[in-house]
Amino acid sequence: MTIARLYKLDATPEPLFREAWIAADDESDDAAPAQFVVNRGAVGHQSTTDAVQDVTLERAKSLLAAFLDQCAEDGFIQIPLEEQDLMIVQYRLKTREGTDRDDYFATKTAQELTRYFAWRGLGEIVDTERGDYRLNHVVRVPDAKRAVKGALVALRPYDPTKLTLATAPAGTENFTRKHPATGPAFSRLGR
Repeated sequence: MTIARLYKLDATPEPLFREAWIAADDESDDAAPAQFVVNRGAVGHQSTTDAVQDVTLERAKSLLAAFLDQCAEDGFIQIPLEEQDLMIVQYRLKTREGTDRDDYFATKTAQELTRYFAWRGLGEIVDTERGDYRLNHVVRVPDAKRAVKGALVALRPYDPTKLTLATAPAGTENFTRKHPATGPAFSRLGR
């Protein structure tokens, strides 16, 4: 799947995002059937899917190019992942290495974060890692404050008493605990 996600972070009253993607079973055949989808909204809010078109892959590529041109004209930019803030979604585990239940929990929380964040332009999980008694989802986010709020909503069903959220500005590992507001200093891997 080919996806383009663009942001206009200086928009008022809220930052905006637009994304478009091409879904095709055979991306090597320009005549293959494909779907072109456009999605947009305010960062942190449920987005709107404006267009879903069943077209050939060649036409979908043309529509994506036109979408990117229009976004550039409207002041939207693509933000490379490495230039986005970093958020760690951390859960305390009952054992040092983790159990099968923890593996299942990691999968379910990653799915929920992905589902919630994708439709709101909040970012994407780039890694899941384990530390001593810790499970971390590493998330790249364009707006850390909105991402923290979104994570708290998305993960409400998954034991928020064991949840810690921390953010760091792009290009650094200087994490600041965001949830809960008080507690020991944030430790990414607990070593």
